[in-house]
Amino acid sequence: MTMYRIVQCLEGKLVESHTTNILDWMAVRGFRQIGRNSNLAQHEALHGEPRFADFVGPMFDGDAVRYEDSRANEMLSI
Repeated sequence: MTMYRIVQCLEGKLVESHTTNILDWMAVRGFRQIGRNSNLAQHEALHGEPRFADFVGPMFDGDAVRYEDSRANEMLSI
C-alpha cells in the first residue's frame, strides 16, 4: 500500500499530512487532478501517480510519495 505525504503552507506554517488514498484526500479538499505522471526518467514508484493543480509532485520521498503545494515548495526550495 502506497503512503502519501502531503506538505502544505497553511497560515505561513508547513503542515504535513499522510494518507493511503491520495485521490480521496485531494478531492475532499477541492484539489483537481490534472493527469498522471508519465515521466519514465523518475523513480518507478512515481510512474502513473496522479498529478494535481497547484501541487508539485509526485516526488519520491523514500517511504512515501510526496506532494507539496506551490507555496510549501517555494519555502522548502530556498
